[in-house]
Amino acid sequence: MAAAPVSAFAAGYADLPDPALVLAGLKAARPAAFAPASRPLLLADPADRADVDALWARIQDSPLGRELSAAFTARGRPVRVVFEDMKTTVSEDGLDGQKGRSDFESKTFVVGLSTLLRDPRWRDEGAGTLAHELLGHCDRYQALPPGLSTSTYHLYAGDETYASLVGWIVTLELGSRAHASEALAMAEGRAAIESNRRFLNLAYAQALSLREMSAPAGAYAARRDDAARARKDNAGNIALLEFMAAAADHFVAAHGEDPTRYAALRASLETKRATLAASDSRFENAESWLGRLADRHAEGGSETSALRAAASHPYFADVERLIAALSARVRAVARRPEAAAAPSAEASSDVGQDELLSKMKSDAAVHRDFWSAAAARLPP
Repeated sequence: MAAAPVSAFAAGYADLPDPALVLAGLKAARPAAFAPASRPLLLADPADRADVDALWARIQDSPLGRELSAAFTARGRPVRVVFEDMKTTVSEDGLDGQKGRSDFESKTFVVGLSTLLRDPRWRDEGAGTLAHELLGHCDRYQALPPGLSTSTYHLYAGDETYASLVGWIVTLELGSRAHASEALAMAEGRAAIESNRRFLNLAYAQALSLREMSAPAGAYAARRDDAARARKDNAGNIALLEFMAAAADHFVAAHGEDPTRYAALRASLETKRATLAASDSRFENAESWLGRLADRHAEGGSETSALRAAASHPYFADVERLIAALSARVRAVARRPEAAAAPSAEASSDVGQDELLSKMKSDAAVHRDFWSAAAARLPP
């Protein structure tokens, strides 16, 4: 049988280079263009693209960051990243206040980052914050199995604990010790940390442990009572600070002492008083909100059933195991910094709190009218 004629079109391919070799050459010359499709998963406005890419690249310098980034990339579900004005301040130790947030209520999850994190000076802080929000929160939301909602997972205290550990470890692995003490505190005393942050905002106030999720009505009722007690204690602590400030003023006015020796103490007392005063509304809001939650769950319903089912769900048990593993990783990565030597009493002439209390006791009999009037303003 005669061979079929070869068309001129087909024959022309014999002179072309091997496509596989061409592709290999392109990959070698332009590796970034053929990198795993992680960049498209981070949606960003054109003006933000370079900053988002820089933070993502910095995350890859952390072993945990690379590990979790690979899992996030394999999931293939995008997250939008935006920069926003937040109540972030610059301190000697870095950045304080809110630095990031996660929004899981839209179809595409959104991570908001403080605009200060654009600054290359805060690149590591930004990488840790993006890791917290993206790999700590959003990735866990995206991994939820059918039947578990993001709203249910968001009510789980481990949601914030897991994300915090992720962000802190990434920052530590990048060489920053800014959050070493916080990370170690969480790794070594999770229950205490979760309890201490409970009334910082309503999201933390309503977050439940797995044990509490099995009986949410009782948990919220007990927490409502905790908020009421904290509010009452808060009022007493504010009054005590004001009493001590008045005492400092007394020694300047009645005894003619140098006011500069009391300046640092007065500033410290005022800062504490302002902090407590600002928290008063948080306690009040938490008490009201927790009371409503207690009443709602006492009536039962779909949300109550979802929480009870989640308490024994394997996915939450897996997150608990991950938290334990991350806690062990913190202990391996972080090392407690050497305690700074406390300044001796002789090193400063400033009046401290202990000295003020001592002076108050010795002066009580001399100026009984003043101390009686001042003490009368204290709560019983």
